[in-house]
Amino acid sequence: MNRKRQRICFPCAPEIIKGFGYIDRPKAEVLLIGPQGRSVKTRPYVDMGADHSLYPESIGRLLGVEVPQGKLIHLKGLTGQAIVAYLHTIKAQLAGAADSFDLPVAFALSEAVPQLLGRMGLLDAYEVLYRPNEVCFLERTA
Repeated sequence: MNRKRQRICFPCAPEIIKGFGYIDRPKAEVLLIGPQGRSVKTRPYVDMGADHSLYPESIGRLLGVEVPQGKLIHLKGLTGQAIVAYLHTIKAQLAGAADSFDLPVAFALSEAVPQLLGRMGLLDAYEVLYRPNEVCFLERTA
């Protein structure tokens, strides 16, 4: 018997943007799970324009990830400024989800990076739906 695909929604977070006022930003609640089972709850921006999920190195250390042992990558955002990071695949679980999924994460050497939930890994597990005041994740079927 087929089970119903799980749908998980999170409200957007209002932020003040200079010159614009309040803007609703799509954010999710994500539990990151390191290789030894250590976990950290995060609230990253949902950014389908980002290839990789991005977190500062300190989050990787909290998870027990040997950050410099990952694949060295150089990322560029909208500003064009290069970000040096190390790529690792860890487990992630959306708040309210029954299962975790594999998520490639770039752990940046800079602590001044925003926490981002990007396309790689996420879109293998979920369809992402942007709505005016929320972002929703619809579980993909196998």
